[in-house]
Amino acid sequence: MLKFSSFCFIVFLLFMSCRNSMANNEVEETKIISTKVEEDTIAKLSVLFVGDIMMHMPQINASKTDSGYNFDSVFVFVKEYIEAADIAICNLETTLAGEPYSGYPQFSAPDELVKALKKTGFDIVATSNNHSADRGKLGIIRTVDIINEYNLRWMGTYKDSTQKDSLYPLTLNVNNIKIALLNATYGTNGLPVPKPTIVNSLDTLQINKDIEKVKEADVIIPFLHWGLEYERKQNNTQIELAKWLFSKGATTIVGSHPHVAQEVKYEKVGNDSFLVAYSLGNFVSNQRDRYKRSGMMIQLNYEKNLKNNQTTLGDFKVIPYHVHKTTNPIRYYILPLPIESSKTKIELPDTQLLNESYEDNMFQLKSK
Repeated sequence: MLKFSSFCFIVFLLFMSCRNSMANNEVEETKIISTKVEEDTIAKLSVLFVGDIMMHMPQINASKTDSGYNFDSVFVFVKEYIEAADIAICNLETTLAGEPYSGYPQFSAPDELVKALKKTGFDIVATSNNHSADRGKLGIIRTVDIINEYNLRWMGTYKDSTQKDSLYPLTLNVNNIKIALLNATYGTNGLPVPKPTIVNSLDTLQINKDIEKVKEADVIIPFLHWGLEYERKQNNTQIELAKWLFSKGATTIVGSHPHVAQEVKYEKVGNDSFLVAYSLGNFVSNQRDRYKRSGMMIQLNYEKNLKNNQTTLGDFKVIPYHVHKTTNPIRYYILPLPIESSKTKIELPDTQLLNESYEDNMFQLKSK
């Protein structure tokens, strides 16, 4: 009897142990499922912006090949950042008006530049800037035609009002988040915009109407060509316009045109704070002076709660870079900073110069 009782007791203990183990496993599984459900309620969207893509004649000449032009090497070291973003956007500060090609003051670059942008991973090209009308009606029309041929989206310039009305503001639904993008410039260097072509201008009445059209979007980002060239501090006009845009429904603002980086900071409007990157600087150019030969990319990371449909800017990331010009042969490379020489397979500039570019641009990143 004693042996039998002991045996039963042991069986009872084993049964309870297995039961507890099963219960624990159920709890663990419940935790895993709960976590997954929580993750499924959050949609995420990353949007990367870069600044001014200039095309001076030394850059065009450096990209010439036996069969045409090739700009791939310019972007080879920043390609990974651009491809990684859900949406990547650049400011194309040149026309694609065909030959004869020219740099400053009236730009026209080879079509192969857009081929390189597509290959690098860009999704959207902003075309409204002070050089949009450099080659008149032909330049405006041909530029959007070439961008379209390479299956890239664009915003800012149009053949006529019919095309603009059908495409602008540019709205996209990505990862369950609706994003609306605007693009406009302070002017076109005094050059007329021939009818019926359109270059979006910083007309507050029109911008207000444009924002009204997309007020249901989760994210509204104006990408603006504004400010004063080579000024590293935004001016009052930019600040006041930014605050006005936020009061009308913009959620984040990114700027271009000064050819140097300006501040990235939060502006307070009422009880809320909104992020503005006043100027990202040159993405690539032949301008070699300090501050003009470097700049920053910015990646905006949005999160949308699918339960309450609230979208917020979760965080953002700034990637500074230096535009490196080699001499023999002449080549241009955008170098993300910091960068390891072992990864480049090209001769890098002096470390002090790279550190200077890094610090110059990170200095513009202001606390909340």
